Amino acid sequence: MKKGDLVTLKEYCKDSGRTAIITEVPPYLKCVKIMYLDTLETVAALNTNLILLSEGNENIDEIHS
Repeated sequence: MKKGDLVTLKEYCKDSGRTAIITEVPPYLKCVKIMYLDTLETVAALNTNLILLSEGNENIDEIHS
């Protein structure tokens, strides 16, 4: 998964079904930072708990500017 990808959380997660976008991908870690699209809340999530919905634009910083 990469920055800009659209994801949702797996059904066993607290916030399952919510749609989010990946905003950060720290190197060498098995987690990412995601931002929920409904509340714009930013949280950390394990890669194994995410379902990829669509591949996004890696230039997300330019989109937010």
